[in-house]
Amino acid sequence: MTTRDTLPALPRPAEVTPAPRSAASTPRLLRGSRLRNALYLAADGRCAHCRDPLLPGWHADHIAPWSRTGRTNVHEMQALCGPCNVRKGAK
Repeated sequence: MTTRDTLPALPRPAEVTPAPRSAASTPRLLRGSRLRNALYLAADGRCAHCRDPLLPGWHADHIAPWSRTGRTNVHEMQALCGPCNVRKGAK
């Protein structure tokens, strides 16, 4: 007898219908490494505000705040260092 034979069967998960996406549930982050790399290269490895070299942990920033547009599009973003992004806020 194997361990598998002695374990009770787990219930199958119920089918879940996804809720329609709203601006509040749309991802805000630029998750793909290819998109982050493209943003980094477009900025020539420098912060869009202060022009300092971007260090690991740089921020992919929405030019128009996500809270207003609800969109995350690489063409509407810029690469910023952490201090510049914190100073900018949701302006």
